[in-house]
Amino acid sequence: MVFKERFTIASPREGEIAMSEHAADAMWHIDRRCTNCDAARQLAPGLIGEVAGRSSVIRQPRTEAEEHEGDLAAAPEADQVLRGTEPTQIAEGISAHPLPGHTKGSVVYLADETYCFSGDSFYWSRTTNDLAVAESVTWYSITELAASLDRAASRVRLAWLLPGHGDRKQLPPEEFTRRIRDLADRTTCLTPQPIDFTALRW
Repeated sequence: MVFKERFTIASPREGEIAMSEHAADAMWHIDRRCTNCDAARQLAPGLIGEVAGRSSVIRQPRTEAEEHEGDLAAAPEADQVLRGTEPTQIAEGISAHPLPGHTKGSVVYLADETYCFSGDSFYWSRTTNDLAVAESVTWYSITELAASLDRAASRVRLAWLLPGHGDRKQLPPEEFTRRIRDLADRTTCLTPQPIDFTALRW
């Protein structure tokens, strides 16, 4: 997970990249719970790269990131906060859809009703050849995630799924709508469980 907050930069010997003093006010950093996937590196080349066998921020972004109310404690100085669960247009052709579940502040971003950046909320599974949630790595609530997916089925129209983990996928929008609804139904049957990275099936 990539976060923006005030923090002290670790020294390079601790596996981090030292940043210049002027960039240390409100910065991205990568949570140590993250697996070493390449999704962030593909979606933010030049900002995130591989250092010492894990993803690391190599350059800070130059514009403010959208932040969600549920994760506001991690970014108390955020100047744009999403509240509630209703979609919000944040730029021309781009909407933010709060999707609490994986974390309290999870958000799905939709561009031109075509490209869905689903973060860690859901992904295309190579194992099942279908949409899936990371049920064994749900930090907030699997029950809330099921409810969020149920809302998303009627609100989110997409042709490309671009998740933070797992595979990308292109399908007709109607097929994605059906699969998101099916995923919501399957997720409703899941029960909370301890965090277990070894149980992930990409």
